[in-house]
Amino acid sequence: MITHKLFISVFSLFICFSSLAQTGAKSIPLIDKTKSYPEYKAKPDMDIKYVPLETSKDVLLGQDFRIYYLSDSLILGLNWNMGDVFFFNMEGKAISQFNQKDGLGYNRIGYAVYDNNAKEVYILDKVLRKIFVYTKDGTLKRSFKMPRNLTFVRIENFDNNLLLAFHEHAMGLIEPEQRNPYVFISKKDGSVVLQLNIHLDKANPRYLMSGNLCTTYGNTEEGNCKFGNEFYLSNKSMDTIYHLGRDQVLTPVFSQTPSVFSESHLISGIITSTDKFIVFHIYPFDLEKEKKRIETGNSMSGAYNSKYILFDKNTKQFYQLKNWNYPSDHLDAPANTCVRKLESYRLVEKYKLGLLIGELKEVASKLKVDDNPVVEITRFK
Repeated sequence: MITHKLFISVFSLFICFSSLAQTGAKSIPLIDKTKSYPEYKAKPDMDIKYVPLETSKDVLLGQDFRIYYLSDSLILGLNWNMGDVFFFNMEGKAISQFNQKDGLGYNRIGYAVYDNNAKEVYILDKVLRKIFVYTKDGTLKRSFKMPRNLTFVRIENFDNNLLLAFHEHAMGLIEPEQRNPYVFISKKDGSVVLQLNIHLDKANPRYLMSGNLCTTYGNTEEGNCKFGNEFYLSNKSMDTIYHLGRDQVLTPVFSQTPSVFSESHLISGIITSTDKFIVFHIYPFDLEKEKKRIETGNSMSGAYNSKYILFDKNTKQFYQLKNWNYPSDHLDAPANTCVRKLESYRLVEKYKLGLLIGELKEVASKLKVDDNPVVEITRFK
């Protein structure tokens, strides 16, 4: 009799915990990537500042120029193909630059991180599978190889001792060491300090190889995204989107349907996060379809059939956006801030056509077509 009562009690506890687990799972907002949500008509409250970057014979920024870091006083940008590293102040004046490509330096810049406390620049090189650490003037302080069987596509400045690194599976094959794609590595020697409790049994490939043809999509969400001091983890092989706190606590915050492995081939990634809302970019990632498009010479890429969804943090509701011009997922910037690079020749064209107003019109009136780009800094209130 006692055994019977004990069994009932344990079974009741099991039912209770199961119900709690199901309730907790349901409480996570679900992103339906095929649904048409109500249109978001409100205009976010924001301030916009424009910073024309210096143009000189020593400061020439190519089409490959990309901004990786922004603070209240500093802008870090790189010509990732040529290997140039530039620091600008908030007036657009170049205050430091270096290029350590080839020789004993990096071969190709895959990503870059700046640690303002240590005044160190971290250059991720996927070709050499190494991370190089430089001072602001280009003096090499140290370098270290990536862990065996891991090729990081992105690193983030997490704290004084750690980098958050993300490994993406290029061909979709997962070795045992690759099942945890997010790891903390030491800034001192690159050793793995901790694997985050995110486990993948399969992965969508980043590339499709067919003979000598390599097919991929550009400008898609790679994985971990840093917004101020917040981290959101999402990639092409996860249906759950996680929040990573400064205390290293990992929390599931969104789920998505259909699955990233379904025939819909739809992926969602966070591209903007503020105190008031989060914006998701939903886009198709069908490499077989893209391969056929290239082979047939069709100029329309499936990557353009994308949409943007806004999640209101206050109402917990999803809304459709007609478009979104404020991505902030590919750099380290203060909270509620996004950064865009505006090409000078396009601004000059728009100025001549009378399409610009306000501060941007004034900035464009002083530009030449071959000037370096203008940095647009948007701060959401």
